[in-house]
Amino acid sequence: MSRLFVRLGLLIVGFIGLSQPIQAQIYYDLIDLGTLDNSMSSLSSSARAINNLGQITGTSQDASFNSQAFIWQNGSMTGLGFVPGSGGTYTEGRAINMNSYVAGNTIEQIGTDPDTGSPIYVARGFFYNGSTMSFIPTLPGGVTNGAFGLNNAGIVAGYSNKTSEPSSAIFAYIYNTNTNALTELPSFAPTSLLTQAFAINNSDRTVGRGFTTGSTTSTLQAFYWNPGDSSLTAIPLLPAQTGSDPERSSAATAINDSDFIVGISDVYFNSSTFELRQRAFLYLNGGTPIDLGVLGTGEVSEARGINNDNIVVGFSTIDNTFDTRAFIYRYTGGSDAMIDLNTLIDPGLNWTLLSAEAINDQGWIVGYGLDANGDVHGFLLVPVPEPTTMAFVGLGLAAAGAYWYRRRWRSQVILSDEVDDV
Repeated sequence: MSRLFVRLGLLIVGFIGLSQPIQAQIYYDLIDLGTLDNSMSSLSSSARAINNLGQITGTSQDASFNSQAFIWQNGSMTGLGFVPGSGGTYTEGRAINMNSYVAGNTIEQIGTDPDTGSPIYVARGFFYNGSTMSFIPTLPGGVTNGAFGLNNAGIVAGYSNKTSEPSSAIFAYIYNTNTNALTELPSFAPTSLLTQAFAINNSDRTVGRGFTTGSTTSTLQAFYWNPGDSSLTAIPLLPAQTGSDPERSSAATAINDSDFIVGISDVYFNSSTFELRQRAFLYLNGGTPIDLGVLGTGEVSEARGINNDNIVVGFSTIDNTFDTRAFIYRYTGGSDAMIDLNTLIDPGLNWTLLSAEAINDQGWIVGYGLDANGDVHGFLLVPVPEPTTMAFVGLGLAAAGAYWYRRRWRSQVILSDEVDDV
């Protein structure tokens, strides 16, 4: 067989080989979400959650410098306002489902200080059903609560107190917005002073943190809870670094539909100097938590979101200060590493991405950062399209054709000189 055809075949195989799936780096286009009044400078916004429709929720200052929850879609931000009659001037969306419903947090005025005349507020969770914002009920006897998770069935996860004293013990709950059923979750101990639910997946599996005992010196530990369980299941902490005190804490912040859980765990705590080192973790049900590391020489990282492709986002300090950067971590089970998202956007934009809060199944990432003017704005990162497999094959065939043409032309020249083919 002519060596020409052998080389041609190898060339085509080589280019088709390039078309096979590889672990390529993905870069992103950055979209500034702006604010509820882009005509005013220095207003701030932040994005907290995104659904698979590309709808984003978070909070933004308005023209009155109040903070409103919003829904952003296709370049337009719409404020959701406030709970009627609440007296509040603050709302923040924390979760958005595929029905465009939002759960989040606000404040309610419950009285007036007799000495100063100033309003007295308590924190409250809210639910937005596409047209109306209303308070999520507290557990019986309570006056304050919070809402952080929401699944596609309309189940909210959060926490509430159970007395008229706002600073009393906190208990985790799930709330069915369809039936108004409010369910208190178990605690690690009957006298535990705090149990909080932060996220819920589409199987109603709920994650959060809670005090492990009723003692005021108790540590907080990450947990997951399955519907119907009579107790919480503790998620192991990451291994302690040398010299750490035994009193360490953790929290679970997000869960995907495969029950992969992410959060934050202390790895070092010194009660004398109050030195604290924390790491983002990824937990696969029944396994050992994976330390996701830090950026640079940072001492703290926290995982904030995970999608159904097991891609994790969050933030990390980059040195021994509180200077943070948004990160992405693609779990493959191999040699995975935390990557600074700032290295994956156009540096000419002069943005600093401080925290990535959530990622949807299309790989779209939301969070907040400093724009070119130094203002805090919410952002959306959209993966830059990569060449398709057929595009690579096309490139291979085109290159092969060019090689064949050049080789044929060269062969004609060589033969005209009466030299053997080489």
